[in-house]
Amino acid sequence: MVETLISKNAEAVCDKDTGCDMMFRDKKLDELENLFRHFKRDPHAYKHIINKMSPYLLEIGEKKFCDEALLKDAILFTQNLLDFKLWTDEMLHYAFDNNSAFQAARDQCFMTFMNKSLLTPKHLATFTDKLLRTGLNGASEDEADK
Repeated sequence: MVETLISKNAEAVCDKDTGCDMMFRDKKLDELENLFRHFKRDPHAYKHIINKMSPYLLEIGEKKFCDEALLKDAILFTQNLLDFKLWTDEMLHYAFDNNSAFQAARDQCFMTFMNKSLLTPKHLATFTDKLLRTGLNGASEDEADK
């Protein structure tokens, strides 16, 4: 019965106009969680959700983090990146029970769009440096270097 209801119809369900694309776009986490709960009975079925999630995350990542205006501000760039990462973590936790296949797909998406800009490592380093310096509560630069 599981094979008939889930396995054979998983791709069709995900591809419907009201399927995964709409659920991701409209952030319908309850519906994604419900879909995953049914699909996880067949591990081959939830790959169809992953196949919809990956392009969604890549599209958002490339729009946000390849934007020339955002790339000019290292702090804002990194804060937006961390906020997006937090949102995807919450989505994976809530809708997909932190499933490792979904985590791996998310990580691959992040690596893909983060590696498109040569400035990403520099911005992350700048952000980290700022955090470390402001965390020293007014210490002089010589004290901070120690």
